[in-house]
Amino acid sequence: MTVLVVGGGFIGSPVVRQLVDRGESVVCLDRDAGAIPDVDGVEAVEADITDREAVAAAVEAADPDRIVHLAYMLAAEMERHPTRAMQVDCVGVDNVFNVAAEAGIERVVFASSSAVYGRPGNYEGTVSEDATIPAAFTEFPTYLYAATKQLNEYQARNYTAHTDLDVVCVRPSLVFGPGRGSGATKWASSFITDPARGETGHLPLRPDERLGMVYYRDVARLFVELALADAVAHDAYNTGGHVVSVREAAELVADLFGADVTWDDDADPLSLVADLSGERARAEFDYDLTPLEDALRDHGDRVT
Repeated sequence: MTVLVVGGGFIGSPVVRQLVDRGESVVCLDRDAGAIPDVDGVEAVEADITDREAVAAAVEAADPDRIVHLAYMLAAEMERHPTRAMQVDCVGVDNVFNVAAEAGIERVVFASSSAVYGRPGNYEGTVSEDATIPAAFTEFPTYLYAATKQLNEYQARNYTAHTDLDVVCVRPSLVFGPGRGSGATKWASSFITDPARGETGHLPLRPDERLGMVYYRDVARLFVELALADAVAHDAYNTGGHVVSVREAAELVADLFGADVTWDDDADPLSLVADLSGERARAEFDYDLTPLEDALRDHGDRVT
């Protein structure tokens, strides 16, 4: 099977490597060819997803069976550059979906986010994909990231309903792993990377805040499972995550690497739902998460 991976960055890189490890043919498209992982046999294509003709040319040349779409602007950058954000995270996504539909590609798997669920106070207990999701406009009136992710899911359902293209999304929880150098939640990785290198780590959150932590390689694995599956039963899948408090996460990292990890007692609440069910992916694909301590160790090994 040939898979076109759009976006070769933080999640795209392990997706590419895992696909190659499973014997698939991989083409990776990114607007920066230098960001594409240097893996034997992987064809690199430099293109911007806001350019529909470039996307169409790349798809025609690659002739993929499936597409994994991971090319987005992150939340902090979106707030600084809202016009570009709309071009990339809305029009660019539509370009990929539209070209895929016209090319007769069977399935696109794309990255949504746990941000689509809105604020934690909307729910009690573990939250599944079947939860009633409030509109981003009422939850986060000025938060483009959540709004565009909800729009992307609407776009996906529209293409699935009106074309032969099957569009499926992954809703990752709070992702950590080496290589995450930017974004509003880059601290989810730096609070591990810094102690692994003997420096003090910091979580800009209150100690009782709850986190739903998921390792980047586990996130990549769910994208790969969905891309390669003969059929999928649903249009959205949570990764789920290890639910821990900030205090527990800080103490675990400090114990593992022998360095201090601090937090902020006066921080504003984190508006992300921590306790998301991964049961749908587990039941359908036998998908499970790497034990948290093992994932933290692996992260540390990769940055030292």
